[in-house]
Formats: sequence, structure tokens, C-alpha cells
Amino acid sequence: MREKQGKKAIVVGASSGIGLDVYKELYGKRHPLIGRAYLSLGVTNLRKPDYAEAERYLKLSLDMLTGILGPTHPDIANIYLNLAGSYGEQGKYPASLDYYEKALSIYRQRVGDSHPNVGMIYLGMGATYHAMGDYRHSLDSLQRALPILEGALGAEHPYVTMTKNDIEELKAKLRQE
Repeated sequence: MREKQGKKAIVVGASSGIGLDVYKELYGKRHPLIGRAYLSLGVTNLRKPDYAEAERYLKLSLDMLTGILGPTHPDIANIYLNLAGSYGEQGKYPASLDYYEKALSIYRQRVGDSHPNVGMIYLGMGATYHAMGDYRHSLDSLQRALPILEGALGAEHPYVTMTKNDIEELKAKLRQE
């Protein structure tokens, strides 16, 4: 139960949309909780997958939270990553890469080049380039990811092992071209 200004409401499942009207009544239409509820709705729709509805909510969240939190807030980077994943799943690779680049810029600025999230973004970009058949850029992205992930997670971490294997497979593929 949430209480604000003497009002009481049971907030059920903002990620299902049920509580969104209650949030708006309690906090107003432009509040970080509303923006995060839109983000939750976007992510929920990605899992269905209903990409059109996911994109709608993610862009509502992006618009609202950018205005409230600023364009370099980590929540904005998170929205960009969700949009990148959505576009990648739909085969809209240039849009996917554009959103990965935006998220990468925020994370590099906010947490530095050696943060594991930066490495994970490079992995996502590598997978996107791979799906496009652009193995050189895929290899470059994975080679950027590897030292970051190895430094942050350790040499035995599954992501590090997977990245090393993917790099070797890409090198072999490129030798055959």
C-alpha cells in the first residue's frame, strides 16, 4: 500500500499497466516513477514479444526520464539498451547499433571504460554485427569487450570464456574469406 497526501491506493503490477493510473493520480503525469513504470511496461512487452508496444513504452519512458533525470543518467542508458535489443531482435541492425552507441557513450562517461557494463555493450554490438554478417566489426567489438570483462569478472568467468571462444571462431571465419 502506498500513501501520499492522505490518499491510499493499492499499487498492483505497474509492469502490467494496472497501477499506472494510480501512480499518475498519486504523483502526477511526469514523475520518475511514471517513467520507470513505462520502462517496466516496455520490458514486459519485449518478453512477449510485442515489439511495437515495447517501443512505444520505451520511448515514452525515454522522453519522460530524459526530461526529468537528464540525458546522461544510467536509466537513460538502460532504456537505450532495451531499444537496442528490441531492434536487434527485429533485424533492424542499424537502429540497434545506434542505441548501443548511445548507451555506450553514457556508460563510458558515467562509470569509465573498464566497467563491466561497457564490456557487455561491446558484446551486444558484436552480436549485432555478427547477425549482419559483418565479422570484422564483430571481432573488433568482442576484442574490445574481452579485456574489460576479464579485468572486471576474472579470467574464468563464463562471459570471458564465451567471448574468447567467439573471438577464435570469428578469426577462423575471417581466415576463410
